[in-house]
Amino acid sequence: MEQKMVILKRQTDSFIPLKKIRYYKGSDVKQIQAITYHALGHYHERSRNEGLLYRAALKFGLEEHFDRSLACYNEAVKRIPKYAVAYNSRGNRHRTYYNNFQQAIKDYAKSITFDSNFFKAYINRGRAYVQIKRFDKAKIDLELASEHTDDQEEKKEIEENLAYVNSQLSKLKNSTI
Repeated sequence: MEQKMVILKRQTDSFIPLKKIRYYKGSDVKQIQAITYHALGHYHERSRNEGLLYRAALKFGLEEHFDRSLACYNEAVKRIPKYAVAYNSRGNRHRTYYNNFQQAIKDYAKSITFDSNFFKAYINRGRAYVQIKRFDKAKIDLELASEHTDDQEEKKEIEENLAYVNSQLSKLKNSTI
């Protein structure tokens, strides 16, 4: 029997709200899994458990337990190799807290491979490219992100990022002339 993975969008009844996920100081991934299994009472529903691992990773990140957060993302993508949202979030962890831009770019690329319409992965990869001064690649990703969203607020943010990238490309072009 094939299981369907419910990708975490905003709020679904498939997941326990973030505030109800508890953990204890010194918790490791196995303990988090035990807590999430207990919280759900559904040992057999794998997709829910991975969703809760993802939520635990978010909670650890909010509470600045970045190593634990990364461990949860690692476990989530290990269990569901095509979990685009988790790859994107793991990329964010690498980019924003560890300054590991190359690993972040790899995670965003995997996220895009598994969901080519996931515009946030394009935005985040574009940001990582900006941080390593690959403005040409950042421009491509930001343009793709703009194509994949209809949200006007997101488009405005993307346009602001594109303006910055274009100004940097212009400076580079002028400095080589």
